[in-house]
Amino acid sequence: MKKIYSILIILIACTIISCNDSSGSGSSEGYIDPGLTTPKPVSNKYWNISPAGQTCGPLKTCNAVIYQGNSQIGIAIDNGSSFNLKIYWTGNFGIGTHSPNNCTIKVRSGATEDFITTNNITITIAQHASEEGVFIITFTIPSVTIAGVTIASGTIHAYKY
Repeated sequence: MKKIYSILIILIACTIISCNDSSGSGSSEGYIDPGLTTPKPVSNKYWNISPAGQTCGPLKTCNAVIYQGNSQIGIAIDNGSSFNLKIYWTGNFGIGTHSPNNCTIKVRSGATEDFITTNNITITIAQHASEEGVFIITFTIPSVTIAGVTIASGTIHAYKY
């Protein structure tokens, strides 16, 4: 029994040591590749959501990502404080124009958060011309108000994880 406790204590200590800030896995410089070798700053992240007037960039501090996982694709932007937008649907990531069914658009503005699900959205995805891993997403929907924010279109330059 003492052996089991000793092993557990050693494992917990190793976990704590490997997860602290000095482990090299944290960085304010941008994306760190999975090999944990060097920072990969992505300077062309950008978004403009109309007519809401939400805009950022192009800067590497703009929070804009694309995520593909388990048959869902998602796009998320965040201004770091009071606004975020998430668009996600079932499907696979691909260059071109998409008209997904059951696409969810989720908005947080201040303390208000709400979402809609729509079949009436057109999303176009293109590779950024000068920055590898960055894609340009444009979307259009009939004007809709979600969480007090009116949205009809947007352009997002985001890094795909």
